[in-house]
Amino acid sequence: MNDVFEMVTIGKTDAHGRRDLVIEAIRQIDKPNYQALIINQTDAAIRDIQEISRVALSGTSVKLIVRPYGYDWVFDSGAKLLIRKIQSTDDAYKFAGREFQYIAFNNPTLLTEYQYDYMVSRVRTIHNEIKCYIRSIFVEDHCISRRFIDQCKAPDKNGYNITYFKHQVNETTKVFETVECDPDDVGAFSRAYLLKGVGL
Repeated sequence: MNDVFEMVTIGKTDAHGRRDLVIEAIRQIDKPNYQALIINQTDAAIRDIQEISRVALSGTSVKLIVRPYGYDWVFDSGAKLLIRKIQSTDDAYKFAGREFQYIAFNNPTLLTEYQYDYMVSRVRTIHNEIKCYIRSIFVEDHCISRRFIDQCKAPDKNGYNITYFKHQVNETTKVFETVECDPDDVGAFSRAYLLKGVGL
């Protein structure tokens, strides 16, 4: 299993942040086994992310499937971007057995820690050519923010508090672990990829 890098942004949920979720989601659409998921809380949030996606994908050869519960973008390579709403644990369980290489949380204010951890556990791959990562935007008083906020670095010049995590299997115990990464350990190029949308 490949390493999974997570970036948590706390305290800022603006249009640029939502656009970043989409831009990062479509970085690897040329890879056939790639699947991305953007999680929202409301129908309005789904429509917002869908419109951002439509603009970002203009001029791209892609098929849009409209579903009662969200949208699917299906690319010529076979890669997919799903836009969904999670309002309950039952909604999260609909993804049981699924595998994603990118999951984004678009400030789902009512998401519980259990639902968050369950969805994070869906991020994995056996394909070495695909990078796995998680991108989260939460307001400061959210339970997920409170869990991470003590570990956050000082706000950067844009006002973001950012913590990096690496999810990995411990080779000795075979237990799935989450460890905080020093940004320098992530690597400058990967960090630029996460923060500014620079390709790997």
